Amino acid sequence: MKVIRCYIAAIILLSFTSCVGQPATNVGKIWTPEVKTFVDKKTNVTIKQLTNYKGHNHHFYFTNPGWYNDGNKLLFSSDRNNRTNLFGVDLNTYKIQQLTDLEPSPLPREIDFFDACKNPVK
Repeated sequence: MKVIRCYIAAIILLSFTSCVGQPATNVGKIWTPEVKTFVDKKTNVTIKQLTNYKGHNHHFYFTNPGWYNDGNKLLFSSDRNNRTNLFGVDLNTYKIQQLTDLEPSPLPREIDFFDACKNPVK
């Protein structure tokens, strides 16, 4: 049920982009995989880093998991191109797909990231 809510949130945001008349020029854009795998020196645990963009990347709040497509993709927000948008990373190919193309918000923009990452109930 929670996964469905995250997926629905992405669809709503996609619809919002169309409703305000903004062309969705980057919706569907595929970003090359950024995955890096390394071993933690203290614990010897293998770690897979899914994003490596020089900016902010945020996962969803833990009560709203961003898994979709039967757990094969993970939804996250990022400030790529100085705009807060939703992206999905394919956990098989590690390609990143842009899901929204929203206009930048007025400053301070840092708050935008947390809209999708905070507890929606509180």
